[in-house]
Amino acid sequence: MNSPLEQYLSEIARRLKPLPARRRDEEITEMRQHLLDAVAVNRELGQSPEEAVGTALEQFGKPGDIAENTMRAWRRDRSRDRRSFWAGFLCMPVLVFVSVFVLSPHLMGPFVEHARARGDDLLANVIGWAFMGANVALCGFLIGIAFPRRAVRSAFWATTMTVVAIACVVAYKFVTEEAYVERPSAMPNAGQALAFLAPIIGTLFLWVAGVGAAAALGAWLGGRLRSRGRRTRAAA
Repeated sequence: MNSPLEQYLSEIARRLKPLPARRRDEEITEMRQHLLDAVAVNRELGQSPEEAVGTALEQFGKPGDIAENTMRAWRRDRSRDRRSFWAGFLCMPVLVFVSVFVLSPHLMGPFVEHARARGDDLLANVIGWAFMGANVALCGFLIGIAFPRRAVRSAFWATTMTVVAIACVVAYKFVTEEAYVERPSAMPNAGQALAFLAPIIGTLFLWVAGVGAAAALGAWLGGRLRSRGRRTRAAA
C-alpha cells in the first residue's frame, strides 16, 4: 500500500539533497506522517487502498513543487538565522562593555571597597566576579530577547572574543610595563614572557569559560522567554 507513497517521498528526498541531513530527515518524516494521516482519512471515506494513496498524493502536490517550497523555506530560515547571529554578535560586545566597564563600577564599587577596607581581598574578588557574571548573563538575556535565533551561539562567541581581546591587552601591558619596571628599556625574551603568561593564560581560560557560560545561559533564558511569549500570544 505504501510503495507509491515511499517512491513519492524518495523523489522529494532526492530533490532535497542540498538540505542538511538532519533537516531533510525531519522534513521527510513530517511529510510521511501527514500523508499516512491523509490515507487513513481517505480509507475511512470508503476508498480502496490504492485510491486512498493516490488521492493523498494528488492532494499533497507534485514532488518538484513540494521540494522547491521546502528549499525556499530553508533558505529563508537560514538567512534569518544568519542575520540574527550577526546582530547578536555585534550588539553583545557593546552591552558587555557598557555593563561591565561603565555600570558595574558604580554598582559594585561600594561593596568592593568595603570588603577591601576590611582587608578581605578574597571577598572583594568574589563580589567582582559575581557582578561581572550577573552583568554578562543579563546582557545575554537581552540578546536572547531581541535576537532569539542563534542567540546562545552569538552571545557566547561575542563575549569570549571580547574577553580574550581585553585580556590580551591587559597581559601585554602587565608583561611589558609592570613585570619589567626595573628594566624599562628592555623587552622580555620568549622564556620570560612565557613564565609570566602561563598563569595568566590559565586564569584567562577560566575567565573565558565563566563569562561565556554566563552569556550563553542568559541568552538561552531570554530565547526561551521570547518563545514562550510568542506561544502564549498565538494561543490567545
